[in-house]
Amino acid sequence: HDLAQCSRFPGTLTMKREAFPHVRLKEVFTCRKETGFDGLPILSVTISDGVISRDRLTREFRSSLSHKDHLLVRRGDVVYNMMRMWQGASGVASCDGVVSPAYVVCTPKAEIDSDFAHQLLRSPSMTFLFWVYSHGLTDDRRRLYFHDFGQVPVFLPPLVEQKAIAAVLSTWDRAIEQTTALIAAKERLKQGLMQQLLSGKRTHRGANSPWRQCHLGDVFTERREPGHDELPMLSVTLDAG
Repeated sequence: HDLAQCSRFPGTLTMKREAFPHVRLKEVFTCRKETGFDGLPILSVTISDGVISRDRLTREFRSSLSHKDHLLVRRGDVVYNMMRMWQGASGVASCDGVVSPAYVVCTPKAEIDSDFAHQLLRSPSMTFLFWVYSHGLTDDRRRLYFHDFGQVPVFLPPLVEQKAIAAVLSTWDRAIEQTTALIAAKERLKQGLMQQLLSGKRTHRGANSPWRQCHLGDVFTERREPGHDELPMLSVTLDAG
């Protein structure tokens, strides 16, 4: 949501955007370039989930880099993928760890709250600015180095306002995560039920007639009639049919 609408929120969210100071990101972040060390988990940055442990990724990674070849990340640091920042590939580290040197590690100064920064940097208006400030001839080659990241302007509310905004948006994030998990569980149950009902392993209550085997050509014909102008144009999709 546009921070200009903060007055709609209850509690401390009462300030208008015009009252926020205008700063550049270099004024509230420093670039951490410390090398990692053994014993720390390897972290990755994703577009959907922010900063997560690499062990949670479904795809396999093979790297010859040692921990000393990685960048150190401290809890609360903001990490972003310089090639995908304009797509929202950033997040806040929930623990100490190490990341690939292809990432950029930003340490928040006292003027900005980490949770607020997480919400701000992934907002649509900010990801558009990151696209503008990135360098590259095509989208798949655009890179946002820390120097250019630091030039991006933002409106920054006081810390108490930042924490209140982050709390509201984090509550919605948790609700979305719970709803998504519930939908996934329902889909798994449906898939199992489909496997039983559509294979004949489980019959509907009251069904007594035996199943018969046939070819799809026995129960379908192909329609090849030409259309006409009054009908809507349809498409076939994987998700919605």
